[in-house]
Amino acid sequence: MTVLAVAVSVLPVFLFLAALVLIDSYKLVALRAILLPVMPCPAIPHDHSEPIASRNVCVGGEQRPYWDLIAWMAPAGVCYLPATVIPVGCLSNGLPIGIQIVGPYLEDLTTLDLAKRLLALSGGCPRPPGFC
Repeated sequence: MTVLAVAVSVLPVFLFLAALVLIDSYKLVALRAILLPVMPCPAIPHDHSEPIASRNVCVGGEQRPYWDLIAWMAPAGVCYLPATVIPVGCLSNGLPIGIQIVGPYLEDLTTLDLAKRLLALSGGCPRPPGFC
């Protein structure tokens, strides 16, 4: 996938987050956080056999460049918005599925508070077998 294709695929996310920044700046609405995917796929097994630029991952049954995984993570960081990631479940193979909670600029405590509340509703963070 080219850089342009990645840019186009995350453009709606950038626009939404930019709108969130503007809305918060002008206090037009009381939107305190949004929930977004962390990655375009569930967690992947760790593979350090090749340099990152050479790695591929399976997304939706298709092999994609490793850097495609940042499509949902990068926009919050680029906009200087706080993001907190929490697990919301596991696949049958035990790999976690997560969501990111993105909040307004400088409202880190908002995303952390929402994460704490969502974890309490979901039963907390799953622990791998043998983890104390």
